[in-house]
Amino acid sequence: MPPHKQSATLTLDGPCAREADDGPNPFTDYRLTVTFRHESGSPQYAVPGYFAADGDAANSSGDAGRKWRAHLSPDKAGRWSYRVSFVQGKHAALNPSIAGKPLARYDGKTGTFEIAATDKTGRDFRGEGRLQYVGKHHLRFADRMLQ
Repeated sequence: MPPHKQSATLTLDGPCAREADDGPNPFTDYRLTVTFRHESGSPQYAVPGYFAADGDAANSSGDAGRKWRAHLSPDKAGRWSYRVSFVQGKHAALNPSIAGKPLARYDGKTGTFEIAATDKTGRDFRGEGRLQYVGKHHLRFADRMLQ
């Protein structure tokens, strides 16, 4: 089966925040984790999310907004589901042992999406598979045996 190179970005309209906010700080006091799971049950990935300001800050220079994101590079075609965990608490993003207070409007949100097999061939980097850390200086493609 060929690798599956589509990427998926989940963008939530979450709590409004500014980069300079101190109470709560959008980078340290909110913990967004999205658990993505393939329909077969495996694989499953817990992906940390982040504050994305207005969702286009690279172009708008925006420093405030309601956009929160998590990215997945699925390694399997088919239906994927997601479940959002979104909590607030002093330094909740820095320390996973801090339980935080679930943000009821966002925490527990679920959904599904489809990923198709790649149509990339030849020397197209997107057709090579998922990169994995293997304890060495460089990442390696999971779908390729390197010696």
